[in-house]
Order: sequence, then C-alpha cells, then structure tokens
Amino acid sequence: MYSGKNVDWDEYEKLYDQCDDALVIALNNVQDCIEAAKRDFPYYYGYPISTYEEFNSLVELDPFYIIPGAPLFFDLEYIASKGVPLRAFPNVSTMSLFPKINNYSGTWIRPEDIDFYSRYIETCEFFTETIEQERALFRIYKRDKEFIGPIGLIIPDLMDSPAHNDLINPEYIAVRTYCKQRCESGEKPCNICERLLYLANPEVYKPFLD
Repeated sequence: MYSGKNVDWDEYEKLYDQCDDALVIALNNVQDCIEAAKRDFPYYYGYPISTYEEFNSLVELDPFYIIPGAPLFFDLEYIASKGVPLRAFPNVSTMSLFPKINNYSGTWIRPEDIDFYSRYIETCEFFTETIEQERALFRIYKRDKEFIGPIGLIIPDLMDSPAHNDLINPEYIAVRTYCKQRCESGEKPCNICERLLYLANPEVYKPFLD
C-alpha cells in the first residue's frame, strides 16, 4: 500500500500544482501528517483511527479524510459531527493487523445500506485483488445498490457465514451506526449483527417450507 520511502514534499508540491489542487495524498505515519498540515496540503492518514483520543488529535491536524476503525465506526453521528469527511471500506470487516474473531461485528457495509451510511461517510474505497473485482463492486454499490446471493461474495471476510445478503433485514442496520460496538467490550450482549446474519441463512427457513 505504501512504498516506505520518505515523502518528497517539493515533488508533491509540483504535482499538486499540475493537478490544479485536485490531489490528495495518503500518508502512512503521523509525522508526515503533521508536515502536510504545516504545508497546507490535502492529505489523509491511510490507516483506520480506532480511539477517540487519536480521532480528536487527528481532527486538529485538519485532514482531508479520516478512516474510522472499530469501535469509532459504530459511533458515526459523533465522529461525523466533527466536520471531517469520513472514508470507509465497505467490503471488509476489519483493517486491523490482528486476526478478527467475530467478523460479523466488523465495519462492513451492504450495498443496500450505502445511501443510509452516506449521511455520515463521504467516500468509499474497495479492497480487491483485480481491477475487474473493483469495477464489479463499484457497479453493485454505486448503480445497483443491491446484491442477491451469499454476502461472502461481496464481503470476503464474511465468506464463512451462510447468510444471503438479500435476506438481511435492513430495519436493524441503523443500530450499527450508534451501538459503539458494545458487543466486543462485553458492556452489553447486543448480538444484533450476529442475529442478522443468522436469520439471513436460507437453511433456517427450509424446515418451514418443506
């Protein structure tokens, strides 16, 4: 994702001028973010921000975007109120380097819910292996705004789930924007995300249809 090389600020300034100020740079360390802020260059920190302290500190550096990680992703009204546009990755459950135990409680977004999330999130980006996959997801999320079939086909982190995306009840999706991911802290046994996926399994209803 990043080259690891030091940023050539003079070169970036030339590119910035050539693009008529329409260039935003993704940075991979805090010191570069501080330098970009000093130079008044549009930038964003390319990794998720997960704590309120880090979020509030980054806001002071006036980034172009902030990528909310969990649990901040589950407190969208608060963090969106700070006025910094948010950037999200709908087809992944987590961007953490640690293996996630419960992918169902992650930061995924369904294409059917993208309009609802747009009141908080400014820009979306997809993690894919090929440009064809990226184009397909762009079409599904931007144009179709629906997907019929196993949710793992569009959100690979949920591949182990038997849930079908089109069977997920959208009524409770709003809870994921303000629940603060209490299920992971043990504060409250919510389990809404887990139940949504469980009840979207066609096998659950098969005995009633036979």
